[in-house]
Amino acid sequence: MTYKIAIASSDGVQIDETFGSVTRFLIFTVDDETIERMEERICCTDIIEQSAVCENTVRCGNGNGCNHGIGSMKKVEQIGDCRCVVCQKIGFQVQKQLE
Repeated sequence: MTYKIAIASSDGVQIDETFGSVTRFLIFTVDDETIERMEERICCTDIIEQSAVCENTVRCGNGNGCNHGIGSMKKVEQIGDCRCVVCQKIGFQVQKQLE
């Protein structure tokens, strides 16, 4: 059986990004015998630019009304064809969206 996984990495080597701050996903194809890097998906750059100017002391999407939480939903859509995501940390709401 072949499936895809999304890895949150800033440098292509380490898994060092949280889901909320990831700017790209590395997509790997996994089957019974091999793991192969297939592509790199850049995350919603318009949402990332907006989040950079957010004045909340907590990351966007925390319910304080900054409306940047939509970025997480777009990221979930971008990796919708993947069976799993590997990242440093993920919030409860994103976890539910992925389910």
